Amino acid sequence: MVYQRMVLVLLLALTTLLLTVCAGQDFRGQIQPNAELGHLLNLGPNTRVLLQAIPPETFVDSFEGNGESSVDAAAVNTSGLHKLAAFGQQRDRSTLVAVDGSFIFRDLEPGAYTLELVSRTHTFEQYRIDILDPALGKAPQIRIFTPGTSLVSILSSNLVFHPLIIHAVKRIEYYTEAAPLTIGSLIGMGGPMMILGLVGMGLVFLMPKLSATLDPEAQKELADSQKRIQKRIAAVQAGDVSSLLYNEDHLKKGQERERIANQARAERNVGRSD
Repeated sequence: MVYQRMVLVLLLALTTLLLTVCAGQDFRGQIQPNAELGHLLNLGPNTRVLLQAIPPETFVDSFEGNGESSVDAAAVNTSGLHKLAAFGQQRDRSTLVAVDGSFIFRDLEPGAYTLELVSRTHTFEQYRIDILDPALGKAPQIRIFTPGTSLVSILSSNLVFHPLIIHAVKRIEYYTEAAPLTIGSLIGMGGPMMILGLVGMGLVFLMPKLSATLDPEAQKELADSQKRIQKRIAAVQAGDVSSLLYNEDHLKKGQERERIANQARAERNVGRSD
């Protein structure tokens, strides 16, 4: 009788040991409030945690065609893609976040995974999770993963403690507050044409006041400059572009020489007629 009890105890111990060795490892995490997430109730319902398995390199290399014909390589790649899809269906896991912000994945098989939190209100960091052999008695290895970087290169980064403590990175803003209506915004909406119009209106009101404060000589110079500008505008409108290339004194001298030449030509013509 005593012998049977001892055998039964040994069988139970061996069974428990085998179940412990064969069973997977649990992974736990907890979302905690911070400045971006004031309270866990702000997460809203249906906040989900996705755990996607990373295929080992040997598994990926097994269905790549090496020196085979195009038909054989296509067949190998097609079968390999089916195997890869089946691998993801077997290993990928998902769960909902509890009211207290906790989540757990039980009996995970050894391998590498990526962990992502899907929320409609906040964004979170992504992580790479490495589940080791339970016989080693080591906790899961957790590293921060930035999308777009190599999953292999992050193995040299620092580890994060398990159970994983997660904080929100940023709150998702679905609405943008309209900017207040100011003079600067009106000018910005009008563009350069509105700025030129405002400058012109300012000159119309300011120039008479500025000219009134000048002394008589300065007012005379200002009037002369305005006359010259008007003459140049009239020359451009008349098509006399050459007059724009010379100053007023040069034009007066040229006009005087032309008048004298015309007068001398007229006198010669009168002498010939006599």
